[in-house]
Amino acid sequence: MKVAWAGVVAGIFGLTAMAYFVHPRVPLTPTAGAASAHHQASFGNLKTAPKISRSQAAAIVSPTVKPKAIPTRKVLANNGPLGTSAFFSGVVEGFYGPAWSQGNTIAILQFMQQRGMNTFVYAPKNDAYLRSNWDQPYPSAALAQVATLVHAAQQNHIHFIVSISPGLSIVYSSAADRQALLEKIGQLQSIGVHTFMLSFDDIPQTLDATDQSVYGNNLAWAQSALADYVVSQESKNHSDFRLIFTPTIYSGVAENSYWENLSQHLDPAVDVVWTGPWVLSPTITTAEVAQVRAEIGHPLIIWDNYPVNDYSYVMYHRPQLFMGPLVGRQPGVVAQVQGYLFNPMLQPLASEIALWTEASFLRNPQGYNPEQSWLHAINAVGGKAASALALFCQDSAQSYLNPNAPTSVNNDLTAFWSTYQNHGNLTATPLYKDFQQLAALNGQLAASLNPELYQEIKPWSQQLASQGQCGVDLILALESQETNHGVSSSILQSDVALSHAVLTSTLQLATTSPVNQFIQQVEALPPFA
Repeated sequence: MKVAWAGVVAGIFGLTAMAYFVHPRVPLTPTAGAASAHHQASFGNLKTAPKISRSQAAAIVSPTVKPKAIPTRKVLANNGPLGTSAFFSGVVEGFYGPAWSQGNTIAILQFMQQRGMNTFVYAPKNDAYLRSNWDQPYPSAALAQVATLVHAAQQNHIHFIVSISPGLSIVYSSAADRQALLEKIGQLQSIGVHTFMLSFDDIPQTLDATDQSVYGNNLAWAQSALADYVVSQESKNHSDFRLIFTPTIYSGVAENSYWENLSQHLDPAVDVVWTGPWVLSPTITTAEVAQVRAEIGHPLIIWDNYPVNDYSYVMYHRPQLFMGPLVGRQPGVVAQVQGYLFNPMLQPLASEIALWTEASFLRNPQGYNPEQSWLHAINAVGGKAASALALFCQDSAQSYLNPNAPTSVNNDLTAFWSTYQNHGNLTATPLYKDFQQLAALNGQLAASLNPELYQEIKPWSQQLASQGQCGVDLILALESQETNHGVSSSILQSDVALSHAVLTSTLQLATTSPVNQFIQQVEALPPFA
């Protein structure tokens, strides 16, 4: 799930193209001057995403909203049947880029069962039979692959939902297209799928001439009519059929005509997907959920775009891992919605760190402790390599949720420069040991971490190790300069230049740079200043 009309950009990993859209009213994330008056009021005392610390961010001030009554629903254990009042908690494989392998998806299903989640939404953007070729039946071999996943979900007591995205080509009023959609649903029902997500994210917002003759320019009406038709037809023969609706405008809080028309035309029993006040939402408040629920007039299912990282490959061209915990969600949000789903990274096993914390949040929103859950996740996932993985996660924790997450060396920089000013032993400082640990990080992870997880994070681990070695070399050069009374200035300059090269190399991967601030401080010294 991405946003609307910024254009088409080159695909990641050799894909021909993928659309990344930005709706003109809904930015990806808050930027200076971009927030609406509502958003400024809502987050007046929260300037950035909460930091990972023992003292959590202060309560968020939100405007008072008088929502419509929200239907009661029960939170079921992951081994129970999911009825109309069930709470969906889980994962949506909804990113752009290569889909997870069958083995990885099954591993995540097992992980979800262990963590108390009950729902998996199969929505890979590169499954052509769910998007560009939605109106064509699955070939038998491809259908068998999906059936294997459905069976694995059943074995793990996970509710398996399939998302169908016909919006790129469907004529909403076409009887033939409606029949093709029913046939695709029927094919998936034959392998055990009972709940479907009808998704209209990231599509053109202008109807074609045929649909305009029926619906005018009312996109929400056209989509609602299609969804209502599907519900009416499927409910006749399938008592367990359930439909979830992903709208074209799926983020924000401000009233708009699209949501107003959804509230008027869409079957009130259909749940509607929402990503929060932004596509990538640093915070989500109870008041915002209540407000949007009232505006759309339907139960909401939150599609939380953390820790998804597909956009970092294409929009920023610096692939990034998000290894920090979930923060910035008010506890009361969970009780206000019909479900809560998290969109993971392209790296399934690396996603387990964030997903662990997200499962903890859903199980006990009021008692959720991000730092504690994060440490539990690292210990469980890291095994013998937990200490090394903790270091890796700390230096890979910065994200739009927590842009100021401290690196592993932050606390030791000041003490180092105090030692330097006093002509102390620089190689005896905690900072030197920090950089030594980083330099050894990749080797430790390679030796002790789950090999498949290590392969997922290896490029970033190697980069952090290179940065650590740069820090070691810079301190040795500073020590040599002190010992030789400035004779080694050329060596220091050379090491700084090399450090800059390291920071801009390694596939242009994005990691928190523990050495970057240190380099800047070194450059403030002679012979640079």
